[in-house]
Amino acid sequence: AIKRRLQQIDAVEQVVVDLSATAIVDHTVLSKLEDMRRDWSTEGRDLKITGLENHSGTSSHPLSCHRRNKTAS
Repeated sequence: AIKRRLQQIDAVEQVVVDLSATAIVDHTVLSKLEDMRRDWSTEGRDLKITGLENHSGTSSHPLSCHRRNKTAS
């Protein structure tokens, strides 16, 4: 759903995707967002991914599944 919404945005130069309200962000979502961020960059656009500050990765890989820390609300 997020991929479709982002693909519909043509004239916007910068979009922020805030993941702070999510409990879990799967590795496939992070991978696709990173691919889109890179593609947007080559088009002179900026896709910012924020909100993972209170999440922990399930491995050391930066695109691994992230779960919100229990102390974060």
